Amino acid sequence: VLELPVFFALGILCGVCATSLRQSISFWTNLYKGKVPNLEFMGGISRPMRPVVGSLLCGVTAAKYPQVLFFGYEKITNILVGTKGDSLLSLLTLTFVKMQLTASSIGSGLVGGIFAPSLFMGATLGSAYSEVIRGFFGLNLGSSPTYAIIGASAVLAATFRAPITAVILLFELTREYDVIVPLMATAAFATLTIDILESDGQSANPTWAWWWTINPSGGGQDVKEAVLSQVMAVEGNAKLTEVELDRLDELLEDRREVELETVSVVIREMIPDG
Repeated sequence: VLELPVFFALGILCGVCATSLRQSISFWTNLYKGKVPNLEFMGGISRPMRPVVGSLLCGVTAAKYPQVLFFGYEKITNILVGTKGDSLLSLLTLTFVKMQLTASSIGSGLVGGIFAPSLFMGATLGSAYSEVIRGFFGLNLGSSPTYAIIGASAVLAATFRAPITAVILLFELTREYDVIVPLMATAAFATLTIDILESDGQSANPTWAWWWTINPSGGGQDVKEAVLSQVMAVEGNAKLTEVELDRLDELLEDRREVELETVSVVIREMIPDG
């Protein structure tokens, strides 16, 4: 019980990390669209060339930090088994670099996601937090791999706003009963933190739809077109049938600019289970 406040603080840090990831994705998406002040020239890059620029950025960064490429599972494994020690500065740097490369990749249109990056950032942040707890405060409360596991679960929980799923997933991976309570506490505080930080009316938006190309603040975004593109991307159809188009019109009720939460419901209605 006395250890829980330590994990509460870790949960807050993980919530801040997840919020920073979402804000970074918004920044990089706007950057590639030429909507960032003083960097409007980026909008002159054609859509097919944006992934090339994103790939180039990844390649240049990988020359210095190869650990952040791809899923990063090798680095996560090294942290969890404690076979390779990293300094506090190195861990924080990897967290930041991974966050920005993930955001840049999504913003440029590269194929990827945020599941594995969330685990990577959580593991490195949790390990860095362990270094602070033991090195600066002299508290010997658990090992570095334990904090890495809990951090990975908390960032995942906050990013997707799915604390129960994250706790169960990480428990299935570790089979460690001793970390259940800290996992639950940290994931809960991480999710609460991102809810507070994003308490501008968008906190209820499901992340699985949020990081897609649909932008609720886009202004003038053709919702029907956006829904069609996402449904076809998932189903792999070149076009929808007339019946499906009629159903889409009925679901949208002739609205072209609606809240993202409504769009998410429509997408779920259009895509069959499984």
